[in-house]
Amino acid sequence: MDGFKTKYSGGKSSPIGSPGGAVANQNMKARLKSVKIGTWNARSLFASGKLDNVMKEMSRLSINILGISDVRWPGSGKCRTNNGVFYYSGIDDPNHRYGVGVIIDKATNASVQSFTPYSERVMMLQIKTCTGHLNIIQIYAPTADSEEVEVKEFYAELETIIASTKKSDVTIVMGDFNAKVGKDKVEAQTGGFGLGERNERGERLIQFCQEKDLMVANTYFKLPYRRLYTWKSPADNPENIIRNQIDYILINNRYRNAVTSTKTYPGADINSDHNPVVAKLHIKMKKITKRPRNYIDARLLKNPKICDIVKYEVNKAMREFNVSQVDNVEGKWDEVQVTLREIATSHLVDKEPQRKKKAWMTSEILDLMEERRKSKGKEKEYRELQKRIQKRIREAKEEYLTLQCEEIEVLEKNFDSFHVHKKVKEMAGCHFEKAFDKVRHGVMYRLLDNKGIDAGDIRIISNLYWGQKAAARIENQLTEEIEIRRGQQRLVPSGSE
Repeated sequence: MDGFKTKYSGGKSSPIGSPGGAVANQNMKARLKSVKIGTWNARSLFASGKLDNVMKEMSRLSINILGISDVRWPGSGKCRTNNGVFYYSGIDDPNHRYGVGVIIDKATNASVQSFTPYSERVMMLQIKTCTGHLNIIQIYAPTADSEEVEVKEFYAELETIIASTKKSDVTIVMGDFNAKVGKDKVEAQTGGFGLGERNERGERLIQFCQEKDLMVANTYFKLPYRRLYTWKSPADNPENIIRNQIDYILINNRYRNAVTSTKTYPGADINSDHNPVVAKLHIKMKKITKRPRNYIDARLLKNPKICDIVKYEVNKAMREFNVSQVDNVEGKWDEVQVTLREIATSHLVDKEPQRKKKAWMTSEILDLMEERRKSKGKEKEYRELQKRIQKRIREAKEEYLTLQCEEIEVLEKNFDSFHVHKKVKEMAGCHFEKAFDKVRHGVMYRLLDNKGIDAGDIRIISNLYWGQKAAARIENQLTEEIEIRRGQQRLVPSGSE
């Protein structure tokens, strides 16, 4: 197990700040990589610009893997951003409730082996390491006012997904547990550095940790209280402090010494009443070598300065071609293509380190978000900045959509139906697959019956086809539902695969 530090590895004593047990020797440390894994209750990513805000904070804090509770996105899938990939699991609920997700940076995403969207409260990512797998299980437990039956269902789902992992794997369970384990120590499960008093939900969480041999990492490090609390009540004020520790990162005891630190970041801001909890682990991912690719961004031509430079170089290159003495047309065309590609690569590859997920997202909005983060704690100033951000987002989206519509009008006047269709697909946020549901349901059911399939199972399969409805998500807004019939063409969100 040379890819991790385990409690069975060499060493004489535990260092200061270690959550206990022996540590790996210096040679092993040299081969390990420090990875930052965190979890954060975002209080919805449904609002425009919220995911960009999270990505900005994730980059600022140098987090490689960030779990999100209370995502509130419908359905499940993955959404590519310019800095990584967002995997999410939710339900098709018009009220946009619950939901979990995990954001992986580009380098780590190369090692992702599988994604299991179990429910709106539990999901798992399996990441390949040099010695096995790292299982990231992100959760969002029922709140304190939920019925007991919901809590039991949640833990049943969590047990099921953990049962699908191997004991030799590194398994991390993290998220908003809506439970207080408190500062009292429980051998092998919690340290003596939690926050507050344990409640009934905390007892249930500790019982679960004992059953699965997990330890609560953010109770093992002695830190100031401001680095321990994960949630602040709206009623919190200097005279009446109401702050709790309800978000946790759990790891199986076998790899407890892989965790070198765990703390919260109260200065981080995405307009949520929760703080992110971030753990630093020594772990070595499975290296996958990929050839870097340059992506041409034609939108850069909207910059007048860049457009003039490209025009000048293209015209100059075309003048240098002696078109009057062309013997081999195909060969000359290949030369033209190479030249144009070189010019585009030189000037139309976006080299800015901070890219934007949405085409309408601007640096001005991101700067306002940073200004809002710095004003955290100044209630009046914070609210004013939040209003400015929301207003600027609305204006930026309107400007972007107006520009897109104008481009479509120009394409229509030029009778360019291909690019009109392409532009409409981009605006709708989806593309049409060349696939239809052509299954003859009656024939399928007879075949299943002839194969001896149970009648109850056949009814379940039939329910997947009859009476089903669907809606398209455009800019995170759902359209009206339509009934799915045989021959219905499928709508696939452009961010999913």
